[in-house]
Amino acid sequence: MTAAMAISLSAAQQDAVSRARAMAKDAYETIFQHPFEPRIIEAAAKNLDQAHALNEKEPYIWLGVAELVLAGGFHSGRLLDARNYEPGTVDRASALAQKAIEVDNKIADAHVVAAKLSLMRGRFTDAQRELDLAHSLEPNAFMPVYYQAVWYWRQGSAAKCQEALRTARTLAHGEWDQRLILSQLEQMAEARGDDEQEEKILKALIALDPNRSWSHGNYGWFLLERERYDEAIAQFEKAVALGSYSLAEEGLQRARRQRDAAHGRH
Repeated sequence: MTAAMAISLSAAQQDAVSRARAMAKDAYETIFQHPFEPRIIEAAAKNLDQAHALNEKEPYIWLGVAELVLAGGFHSGRLLDARNYEPGTVDRASALAQKAIEVDNKIADAHVVAAKLSLMRGRFTDAQRELDLAHSLEPNAFMPVYYQAVWYWRQGSAAKCQEALRTARTLAHGEWDQRLILSQLEQMAEARGDDEQEEKILKALIALDPNRSWSHGNYGWFLLERERYDEAIAQFEKAVALGSYSLAEEGLQRARRQRDAAHGRH
């Protein structure tokens, strides 16, 4: 092999590594941000396969597969509650995140995913260690600060959670970051029994992207629980029209039955 051929081969290998990183990272972020959308997830999973063919040692492949496992094992409810997943789902995802760290422990996202999964498992010391590592690698990144806020909330400190969320807001980029902040605030409002604030946040989540069916469905359940049947039906109908899923259909049927019962209809 000539020197020129060796240089050319090295350049080709480097290009494959770079393309694998870009493709796998985009797929990981896509799956994380669209956990309920099968078509989008399927396309991202194919990109993970292509990235693997280019560089099987790419750590973002493991992170992407970890998010695939979570998406596949999720039932309903809050995403950071391990009880809302098939048994073993969170443990399998955690093992995949650790593989990503073993391949490259200088990637902040790998520590972020490990921290998230430790939070879901109630392993707060492990979660804090991973958050500290992620923050040291990317001091101005949104995710480590956001999950720090969640850590404080899980530890029972609403004030520190609020403070961390304020910092996270200054670091947020794009709709999904804003959605995560609002979702945490909505959970806190619900815990306080602050219906007015919770409803404002649910409406703000819809305003971020009116075409996300789950935002309408979540608001529909809020309205249904407060016996605001006509409003609930309208939200569930929007959810079903945008992307029918079982909980929205169940909510729509229940809202119609309860409205009819309240009005003495049969």
